[in-house]
Amino acid sequence: MSHRYLTIDEQINLPSIVLPYVTQTALSHDGRCCAYVKRTAPPEVHHFVYVAFVYDTESGETTALTSGGKSSGGLRWSMDGHALYFISDQSGRRQVHRYDVAMGESTQITQVETGVSGYRVTSDGQYIYYTASVPPSPHRQQRQAAYGAFEFVDEEHAHNALFRLNVADGSSERLTHEPFFIGAFDLSPDGRTLALYAADGPGRPFRDAQRLYLLDTATGALRRVETDPISLLYPVLFSPDSRHLCYVVYPAGRFLAYNNTLEILDAETGARRTLDAKIDQDIEPVAWTTRGLLCTVWQRTNRVVILVRENEPIEFLVAAYPGVAAAPSMSANGRQVAYALTTELDTTEVYLLGKRITDESAALKGKRHSRKSLIHWRSHDGLEIEGVLTVPDDFNPKRRYALLVIAHGGPKGVIPPVRAYQDFYPVEQFIEKGFLVLEPNYRGSDGYGEAFRTANIGRWGLEDYADVISGVDHLIVQGCVDGDRVGVMGWSQGGHIAAFCATYGDRFKAASVGAGIAHHRTHYLMADNIVSGRLYFGGVTPWDDPVAYDRASALTYLDRARTPVLIQHGENDDRVPVVNAHELHRALRDKGVPVTFVLFRNTPHGPQDRRTIKAIQEQNLLWFGHHLLGEPLQGTAWKEATLSSD
Repeated sequence: MSHRYLTIDEQINLPSIVLPYVTQTALSHDGRCCAYVKRTAPPEVHHFVYVAFVYDTESGETTALTSGGKSSGGLRWSMDGHALYFISDQSGRRQVHRYDVAMGESTQITQVETGVSGYRVTSDGQYIYYTASVPPSPHRQQRQAAYGAFEFVDEEHAHNALFRLNVADGSSERLTHEPFFIGAFDLSPDGRTLALYAADGPGRPFRDAQRLYLLDTATGALRRVETDPISLLYPVLFSPDSRHLCYVVYPAGRFLAYNNTLEILDAETGARRTLDAKIDQDIEPVAWTTRGLLCTVWQRTNRVVILVRENEPIEFLVAAYPGVAAAPSMSANGRQVAYALTTELDTTEVYLLGKRITDESAALKGKRHSRKSLIHWRSHDGLEIEGVLTVPDDFNPKRRYALLVIAHGGPKGVIPPVRAYQDFYPVEQFIEKGFLVLEPNYRGSDGYGEAFRTANIGRWGLEDYADVISGVDHLIVQGCVDGDRVGVMGWSQGGHIAAFCATYGDRFKAASVGAGIAHHRTHYLMADNIVSGRLYFGGVTPWDDPVAYDRASALTYLDRARTPVLIQHGENDDRVPVVNAHELHRALRDKGVPVTFVLFRNTPHGPQDRRTIKAIQEQNLLWFGHHLLGEPLQGTAWKEATLSSD
């Protein structure tokens, strides 16, 4: 066996917790072929590329639909199972293609100038319905020609439209002309009705207020269906008999942290009813099959595949403990199920009928492996918190190790004890260097029920900190952690927690803030997700309750700050705007607190360039190696040695 754990390069190319590795499986209606989409790292490009593969159960062969750094996804089988439709950017723009299983060849079907966003194919293959962006109105074009480019903020928006393509003759007609932006949509199996979500614009604030419409494909008539607020996170699904729709709603003012509700609409009568799954969790519907609604759901740190039917108990289809099952699909007769599964022993693999049809775990052979386990502790108010503790394979419980805390994003995230890897933090390299790693599922995390998921509302920041620091104290009491050598890091919401830990107390020797909120009032003004963010303050704005926003902000406790901080942030971050990083950096410098700010150019909230991710990981390895282990702070990913690193 090798004496090395995974290198950073090897870790980047393996399945990730943060970004989905297998995003979709698609089982042909006859069950002969299983297609799936996985994240790849081709040498031709620097970014990750999602590529579709087709596994033939008869030949046992697997075929990639694209290569050369070109993506493929959005998989949909023809009814006879002879062809697979998919979206690819092979020609530059995203277009719909058709893969002939027998011939092993793909043909581009659409020729849309602006590219295709989403699509559906009629059961006979004669028509393709798709969404695509549309040019600005003539008025706005004339205005720009005369006065230059400007916009009326929150009043003028980009729009798209729904189109129908006649596959035989290549003609296309526009079906919607309303000034809105269409998100998810579905076509009834009989081809008579389209259900679609639409909002005033494409941005997150507008998508949080989506509306449901039904479009008659024969007449073009469009009518709105009155519902509670619809979640942008989930699809709209037609039943196999084309009579009913399923979609996810939240009661007014209760987004994200609260349990969602599956609602069923009778498309003919307009009657609505709630489908009670009788489970205290958020449910993600994936497909409406002949056997019921195919869904996934978290159960603490395990994700399982279930079938939900009215007035019947939940049927568990895939449940591995510990394990994370995702992206399920089912054959037309309901007898075959494909899914992706990550366990404590294997990284993410695709399974069909319980048989593994991929071998991604081969990359782990010959490597040393860290050991992950669930641990439990009580927070300041007695609430039980669970977390994943990662230790070396030769862990000695009598030794006092340096500890690194990694806070997950969300807040509605969850860390399972499986063989998947952080995109931004080199856990295996931390372990090899001699650290232990704790990843707390603090209050607000998914999988533990609504009461736990909402327990930080109105106390955002403070309760997160208490859950983290009580976990650190628990390990110190256990005798395996040196309390003088503890660091904290996190990305997004995890970055918010890391920033809070760095200023609120003095327990951490070093901190790394990745794309984190520094001040919630500033963040509220510029972020793209103010609706869900406002939820954690009880639904109020910073003008209604500035004290609540200040109480949750790291910069409020600046006078306490002593912890050296590494700030990493993308220049083009819309989710957590980079002004947060600038504020934290300037404030810490003004207070004389050691701080280093790394600004990643042309980078969004979730970096996709593997070079950027490698830099983020190497910088964190250097930062904590220096501040907790006394190692030199130098390397190719670090700044030139012309100024003091602190």
